[in-house]
Amino acid sequence: YLDHFAVQYETAVNAKEALKKVDTNDYSLILMDLQMEGEDGFSVTQKIRDHKKKSKRETPIVAVTAHAEKSIRKRSMKQNMQDFITKPIDKEKLHKVIKAHALPQ
Repeated sequence: YLDHFAVQYETAVNAKEALKKVDTNDYSLILMDLQMEGEDGFSVTQKIRDHKKKSKRETPIVAVTAHAEKSIRKRSMKQNMQDFITKPIDKEKLHKVIKAHALPQ
């Protein structure tokens, strides 16, 4: 879906790779799959937040999941994620999220 938007992106195949990329790069937005190989997206988000506390700018993190339950949404917001997208991903919703959190206003 991201190819439809004028954005550059990288992917990570698992939590370990995601953490390494976040450690060495500065991203405008992170789409965090809550069910990744190795670790869940909640624990990875917490590690990113802990590591980036010294940074003046907090990278927006958006939860991506197939589970649309209100409890998952609430937990995502408690984990300091800025938004929530369910799978299958709706292109229009994804565009709104990117525009709201990553593109200059």
